Amino acid sequence: MPLVTLQAEVSTCTKCLLGHGRTQAVFGRGPIPCDLMFVGEAPGGEEDLQGEPFVGPAGRVLANLMKKAGIKEAYITNLLKCRPRGNRDPEPEEIQACRPYLEQQILAVQPRVLVALGRFAAANLSMTFGPISSLMEVELHWRPMTVDPSTAPRTVEGEPLPVVALFHPAYFLRLMQADRGRARVEMLDAVARLRAAHEEARIPF
Repeated sequence: MPLVTLQAEVSTCTKCLLGHGRTQAVFGRGPIPCDLMFVGEAPGGEEDLQGEPFVGPAGRVLANLMKKAGIKEAYITNLLKCRPRGNRDPEPEEIQACRPYLEQQILAVQPRVLVALGRFAAANLSMTFGPISSLMEVELHWRPMTVDPSTAPRTVEGEPLPVVALFHPAYFLRLMQADRGRARVEMLDAVARLRAAHEEARIPF
């Protein structure tokens, strides 16, 4: 499905309760195709108003990390396309409702590397669950999944894509308030991981 058609479908989606309380759906932005694709957890308040991912304070942190890592372009989206009120964690049924949209985005963007921002993104892309600090230290992959009536309930197909797990940019905002020294150290680590992901995405197959 072309992304413009998919975006139109997302804009009217009411598969979960979030579709009834949003200002507007937040689909994604960036060049297509693109070697590097960022996946966050869910839109925040600014994103809900503007209809674009990572345009609030966390987005400014992400832009700064990307700049320091030498990343000039990337496609950016979220697991959820609608904002959970109060910026709470995504619920399993909400993730499940949005999963087909994200999978079609990934297939259309054709990234070489996926960068998962936060625990929910990393776990649900790789289907490997645990704290984000643990997911950052193991090799993760995403594979396209399809519903097949002959199997129960889903089958996995296609070539795997590497998933690089990072702390969500909002984490750095909170950490800066509590411990600026630690925040700087962890942000430097994030930049190094992003730089490595960028280099991996640029290596020809």
